[in-house]
Amino acid sequence: MDSADHEDSINRIRLTQETVYGKDMKLDNLDKVMGVIIRLRSNENAEISKNQLIAMLEELLKKDEISRKKEKLSNKYGLIMNDHTERKLGDMCNLSDLLVQESKAEGKAEGRAEGRVEGENRLNQLYLLLMEENRLDDLQKATKDE
Repeated sequence: MDSADHEDSINRIRLTQETVYGKDMKLDNLDKVMGVIIRLRSNENAEISKNQLIAMLEELLKKDEISRKKEKLSNKYGLIMNDHTERKLGDMCNLSDLLVQESKAEGKAEGRAEGRVEGENRLNQLYLLLMEENRLDDLQKATKDE
């Protein structure tokens, strides 16, 4: 979700054949190899997309209660809610929660690592300052004080 409020898009990527050298050859089924990139907007206050697929996906991935999502997807987009669809919806909601939790855990770990490095740098600066000022008693206290 890297799009601004007005930048949602669907892009199709296809392989094409071009003979650069030698005899032209026909590759069957090359037109069936394709990829699609759907850019969604992360701002929940953005205007509803003019594209129905994007609007539905943004609604599906929005942070909301499953019951409210089911109601909106059924009423707005005609998604038929049966046991299978409800299970898949629950799986997707659980997946997005898991991704958020993993991202938070990674961020906390990075923050702790940065804090340790910063703390070590400050301690080293303190040790150097105390040594430069010949305050050896204070240096000895600082190295022993937990």
